[in-house]
Amino acid sequence: MSLSASPGLDRPTLPEGHLLYAVGDIHGRSDLLRPLLDEIAADATSSNGARTKTLVFLGDYVDRGPDSRGVIDILLAELPRGFEAHFLKGNHEALLLGFLYGATPLEHW
Repeated sequence: MSLSASPGLDRPTLPEGHLLYAVGDIHGRSDLLRPLLDEIAADATSSNGARTKTLVFLGDYVDRGPDSRGVIDILLAELPRGFEAHFLKGNHEALLLGFLYGATPLEHW
C-alpha cells in the first residue's frame, strides 16, 4: 500500500491577496533577523495587490546566539509595517519562563 496526498492537499495555497511568511528558530541572532525582515518586506512590496500580509514566528527566539535581547526588541518594535504578526512559544521560551517562575532549574544554561 502506498501513501499519497489527497487531491488538493499536495500544494498548500492561500486565498487570493494573502501573503504568509513563517520564521522559526531565530535563537538570539538579531544580526540575521534584521536582514531577513528587510527581505520579507521587499518581497511583500513586489507582490502587487496583497491585501493581507502575515508574519508567523515559530518560537525559539532566545538562547544560543549572542543577542537574545536584541531579537526580542526587534520583534516588539521593528517589524515591517502593514503586517499582522503571530508569535508562538518555542521550547526555549518555555524553558526560560519556567525558570523565571521558579518551576525549572537552569544549571546548564
